[in-house]
Amino acid sequence: MPGTIRSAGWPCDCGISTNGRKAWTRGWRTSHDPFDTNGINEILEPEGLLYGAGYVYSLKPSFFLARLDEKRRINGFPVYYLGRELARDLLTVAALSQDDRILIRKESAKLFLWDKIFFIKRSGRGALRFALENYGLSMQDTEALHSAFAQISDTETESYVYHELGEIKDRDFDRDVWRDMIASFPHTPVELLVRSVKDILADTNEYGKLRYITREKKSASLAFFAAFLDGLRKELFPEITEAFKAFMHERDWRLIETAVDAGYERAKSYAENICRIYQAGKKNNDMQWVASEIEKQLLEPLGIGKAINATR
Repeated sequence: MPGTIRSAGWPCDCGISTNGRKAWTRGWRTSHDPFDTNGINEILEPEGLLYGAGYVYSLKPSFFLARLDEKRRINGFPVYYLGRELARDLLTVAALSQDDRILIRKESAKLFLWDKIFFIKRSGRGALRFALENYGLSMQDTEALHSAFAQISDTETESYVYHELGEIKDRDFDRDVWRDMIASFPHTPVELLVRSVKDILADTNEYGKLRYITREKKSASLAFFAAFLDGLRKELFPEITEAFKAFMHERDWRLIETAVDAGYERAKSYAENICRIYQAGKKNNDMQWVASEIEKQLLEPLGIGKAINATR
């Protein structure tokens, strides 16, 4: 595991500069836990840099350092748009929330979108075709796609903000329970379910990504969402797939609104059941029972093995 990050008055001769000058630590002699993002960013943000750290799937630690291109406030929350990444791991996380800040990693967002487009599953190709047509492109013209790709990615990153905002504002899945369960069941079907339910709530609640897309009538963003939806999230939210198929022909946003409402209610019900089972097991100090009950009551009816392993 990572240890301590120290800053002891060293000059940054690693190519980092701000406003044409070297970024010095000005004699700071402090140490920080690598997950102390607030403390570290108090030092780095004035220099036009931002540091990110956290745990991702299976409690794997993830870190990055990037230039800060722009800072805005959306719905009362600070949103940081990050440019060139000076250090990062192999994960291509396009956006994340950290200490109630929303971080948009523009370089990682491009990698994420590129990979999703070129490794699209057969079931998502119709939606992808529709998305690209909304940008005046075709799936066959890779040269035109390459030329327009940066603009497409920059346009689509705005919807990522609202997924993170929906996650921050979510009150249906108790945040403390969610965090405890992620820590208690890493790299298990339970973790996958818990993360999937949280994601759907973040996309479908009143602050979330799909509400933003519907409100702004962003057809391409909707199509990308439908194209990339897979695995357990697709099993938990079948209404959006069927609604989008009809939407491609009818262009009726009421179809999407109805599907989003249904997806939200189902995810809310799953969250309530997960929390109920978890609290009962915690009371009896029996996490093995929690995993068993969640798998029996919530996962087995979905055929989770089929959902995870499907390649359609």
